[in-house]
Amino acid sequence: LKNLSDWNIALFSSRIWKILSGHNSLRVRWINSHLLEGRSFWDVDYKDKMSWSWRNLLKIRPYLRDSFYVQIGSGDGTFMWYDNWHQLGPLSYVLSPREIANAGYNIRDKVSDVIINEDWSWPDEWIRLIPQLGDAHVASLLRGKKDVMFWLNCKNELVPFAVNQVSASLTCRECPIGW
Repeated sequence: LKNLSDWNIALFSSRIWKILSGHNSLRVRWINSHLLEGRSFWDVDYKDKMSWSWRNLLKIRPYLRDSFYVQIGSGDGTFMWYDNWHQLGPLSYVLSPREIANAGYNIRDKVSDVIINEDWSWPDEWIRLIPQLGDAHVASLLRGKKDVMFWLNCKNELVPFAVNQVSASLTCRECPIGW
């Protein structure tokens, strides 16, 4: 039997995937222009008078955020600070919006905005605080190639997004034992 709570989250995840992957539909375009207003889905706060469905999409973000993984193409469609594309995970986990702004960046920056001359433009202070930023290889930006969204399953494998993959990941509570 399926856990209905997990199955409901898995079904809602398909709506989130469509938003994050830039699905070409009227609903996604409306969400981007009226609800997100140029911000990342992961960064949007609750507002008064939200619809039931939008409120529930925002509520399940913590269950899914680390499993939506972006493979960088041009870097134009991936939010630098909020999307999961870096080995550290979303960089907003290690950098606050204040630190980002103080360094001269914007929370709406895309990956392509921060790579300059095929190198990171990290402040030296960040490298001292978070050495993994300096260790990470620079994403190779391929102009004209779209960034691709994948699902990171419970075995840490990148797989194409599918509701059954999400459901399996949500129910995968423990790693299998070899015996």
